[in-house]
Amino acid sequence: MIADFIKDGKVKLEFHHFPLQMHGAPATTAANAAECAADQNAFWPYHDQLFAQISAQGASAVTIENMSALADSFHLDDATFTTCVTQQTHSQEVQDSVNQAIAQGFPGTPTILVNGQMLDSLDYDTLNSAVNAALAQASN
Repeated sequence: MIADFIKDGKVKLEFHHFPLQMHGAPATTAANAAECAADQNAFWPYHDQLFAQISAQGASAVTIENMSALADSFHLDDATFTTCVTQQTHSQEVQDSVNQAIAQGFPGTPTILVNGQMLDSLDYDTLNSAVNAALAQASN
């Protein structure tokens, strides 16, 4: 999808944090850490690696030691990153994202909208068809 539509500017990808309450504080901490990595231009690589670690290890992956080690692997400034995470610098930003998702009626993650319409399926072919239809409509 990224190569097909986003890289050439046909489609805008918008990402919002939506840490689920059932995952507790670690989910919010991980979202904050990803934003701290974003401060140093490493949001996506950091986010993807941390999410992979959480998927494999569960909440035990969300420790300051592990998150700092991951930040080090991306050559982020450790002191800046650690201060950002421990002070929860982006906690309001993460909470605002959650509030926006709830206000828009998003049922969970991921939620995909195409021109404001929520897709029922996360299947690539369904998404591809919806995006192509929206692009065709926009060019008319």
